[in-house]
Order: sequence, then C-alpha cells, then structure tokens
Amino acid sequence: PTWADLPIDHEDALVVANAEDDGTTPTDETIMSSDAAALLRYDVGLVDDLPVIVAPGGAPVADAGGYRLTGDASSDRPSARIVVTLDLSGVVGARSGELLLGFDPTLLRPVSATGSGTNRAPLIAHSEGEGQFAVAFASARPLTGRDASLRMEFEVAADTRRAVESAIRVRSLRLNGAKVDPGFEYAFRVRPYEFRLYANYPNPFNPETWIPFELAVDSDIAVRIYGFDGSVVRTLDLGYQPMGEYQARQSAAYWDGRNDTGERVASGVYIYELLAGDQRAVRRMVISK
Repeated sequence: PTWADLPIDHEDALVVANAEDDGTTPTDETIMSSDAAALLRYDVGLVDDLPVIVAPGGAPVADAGGYRLTGDASSDRPSARIVVTLDLSGVVGARSGELLLGFDPTLLRPVSATGSGTNRAPLIAHSEGEGQFAVAFASARPLTGRDASLRMEFEVAADTRRAVESAIRVRSLRLNGAKVDPGFEYAFRVRPYEFRLYANYPNPFNPETWIPFELAVDSDIAVRIYGFDGSVVRTLDLGYQPMGEYQARQSAAYWDGRNDTGERVASGVYIYELLAGDQRAVRRMVISK
C-alpha cells in the first residue's frame, strides 16, 4: 500500500491494520506497518539498503511494556465523543504498530485516528470493519514525546434511547511487528435524553434569566410564563427542536423579564411551563428588584 498523510484506501488499510485479525502469526509475505517503517527509513536516508525480506517481527522494541492505553468520554449522553489514546512515549525504539479496537457498532461510530500533527508524527492509516476499528502507523525514526501519542475518536449514536453500558476493547496490538497483549478495555455508559425542565438561572433574577430543558424526542417547543394568579405573562415560542440538552445560554430558553407587550413585569413569584407536544413540566422562579 501507499503510505501518506491521509488514510489509505479501505482495502489496503484492512490488510495493513489487520482489521479482520484471525489471530495467525504474520509471515514474510504479510504487509505490515513495520515494512512501511523500513521503507520510510530508506526513503529519508537513515539506511543505505533495503533488506530483501523484512522480518515480520521488525526491529524489536527495547521495552514493549512502556506503552499506555487510556480512554476518556466527553459526557455520558448521546452524541458524546470517546477518545482512546495509545501513548508510546515510554517505549524505546517504537517505529510502527497496528492496533485493532472492537466496539458495539449500534452504539458507536469511529470518527478519526490522529497523531500530534507535527512533521515528526507517524504516518497513519485506518479502516473500519463490522464493529472494528483498525489503525496502523509507521515512522522512519523512533517515536518520542508528543509524537508518540495516537488518538482514536468515536461518537456515541445521537438516537440512543435507552440506558446502556458498553466498552471499547483492544483486540490486537503489535509494536514493530511484535504482538503484545494489553488486555485493555474502556468501559462507559450512556444515559438517554429525557423530557425534563430544569431550574432557571440565575434565580432569583433581575432582569433576565435562562430556562434550561431537555427533550427525549424532536418536538415543537414553547415556554409559557404565568403570574402567580394564573394569568399568562409571556409565551416564548422556540419552534421545532431536535431531542437533546438545552442547558447552555446559547441554547436554553431566554426571558428578558418583559411581558408580551414589552413591559417589564413586577417583582414576585412566577410559574414557567415547558410544552413539548402533549408533554408538560412546571417550575417556579422569582424576580427580585
């Protein structure tokens, strides 16, 4: 395969990164990232000749146990991003490798496989199988510092409608062609969106406030504000909104403390109601002047 800064084509990436790993030992004919590393070393003049056959084990790493695998999630909600990081900064002499991650394809989709972005970062190829994400990397020189870190990013399905626990697992890892067994998995959970009205903030307030909420399904949304006597003070028509969280100021409902005719309302207790289809939720808030 042709190695480049961009991912190679699907078929070649599956071969190099071994996305359909059957557990067999590589042979002299197997194309691996260690072969790409050897070609890169020759191309930049670090070696004068290429061997006729590149041994499937490649150049051994001084300490194959010096790598670290970690996982991190941006949240436990639908559409969250999950990153698995392979850190090789503790591995002396690491130039190439293949990593195979297994996951639930109904819950996650691979987004990217990236390095540090510097001119000394390894070349990276990646590809997807059914519930598998294969990544191969190669470098002419041993990887050190921030260039020895690879990030594999996933996205949780936006339409997840049930609470679920799952994990991303390492099914295979080779460094310089030598297979190691990390036994790594990153467990995570996902909470689906619910229909919920949150406390406004700030509260008490003067003169403006934000009203956060959450939607379990796409809906036409309105927030209705009542005086304590039950009269309608203001209706905030938010239109059709997709399911999700609306908690930040740029997405929550906003009330400027005025009624429907534009006049500032008096201080006191007010009721606010979230309307989404046939669903309703009510809370109280206070204007203090």
